[in-house]
Amino acid sequence: MTAPERKANTMLTTRLARAAAFVGLVWTAAACTDGLTDINTNPNAPTDVPAQFLLPQSIQQAVTLTFGSGLMSSHTAIWPQHFVQLQDADEEQGNVRMSSMDGFWASYYVNGLKDIQLVMQKGVESGNANVEGVGRIWKSWIFHIVTDLWGDVPYGQALNGEENATPIYDAQSAVYDGLFADLTSGASLVGSGGADFGSGDILYGNDFTKWRKFANSLRMRLAMRLSEVDAGKAATEFAAAFAAGGFTSNADNAFLDYPGSPYENPLFENFVIRGRDDHGVSRTMIDMLLSLNDPRLPLYAEPNDVGAFLGHENGVEEGGFTPAHSRLGKFWRLEGARTP
Repeated sequence: MTAPERKANTMLTTRLARAAAFVGLVWTAAACTDGLTDINTNPNAPTDVPAQFLLPQSIQQAVTLTFGSGLMSSHTAIWPQHFVQLQDADEEQGNVRMSSMDGFWASYYVNGLKDIQLVMQKGVESGNANVEGVGRIWKSWIFHIVTDLWGDVPYGQALNGEENATPIYDAQSAVYDGLFADLTSGASLVGSGGADFGSGDILYGNDFTKWRKFANSLRMRLAMRLSEVDAGKAATEFAAAFAAGGFTSNADNAFLDYPGSPYENPLFENFVIRGRDDHGVSRTMIDMLLSLNDPRLPLYAEPNDVGAFLGHENGVEEGGFTPAHSRLGKFWRLEGARTP
């Protein structure tokens, strides 16, 4: 073989080798991409959650937020002088911290309301009247707290996800109209057909008669709150709800029974597990209960170091608890892990 022939043969061999290598790379790349995107899918994060798991999550989150140490103890229970802020008494002195309020606002919408909206939608899509009805009722319970706290709030266009990330604020009167409508339809739906929530109904254990009473009683509550704003509408709504049948005894009450660790009463968590002493019971409240000889006083508060009931004065930052004053009652605090 001449030199030119050897050179040509070498070039051909090199080209063939490069082509083979290229084909190998293409094949390898194709093999690597087969299922490669599967690693972006978390097998432990379901894309769809049944209503029976969404309902208890919504109930637990909304109840714990509403009656927890943050919103209740530092805001809604100090303004009517039930509790007292013993340290960092900003809210009691009229200085509401926006970071706290922003957190409460977001928690209602992102957690409890988002979950119960999905419950309601699943009921509508599946034609399950029980699921839809409970969804409308519990959504109304959360929203009545939200609008009573903030007034005009996103309501009609809220909870639609990415379809409307900037919903308009509805007037509180419009929100109340929507709540009356949802409570009325929810009460008519529950018990009329469809599956239940299995073990997911942690309020009433699938007793839809009690859900109906709850809806009608909540409707009466809203009517009473409307009575000094629109007396005519309030009277009409109250009469209709009363006729439909509300609570008739304490057996109808909506209790969230905390099962114990890790789901414990939020006041117990704050005072005992976290060891906080930021809040005390109000002198205004204690004096009122004493004047009425109210039998609930020993549940509401503990006696002080000399066996008497004495509350803290509102508006005075004391730097912490003192033995001369009463603590929150053991029913909620020391023995309150499972208190409903």
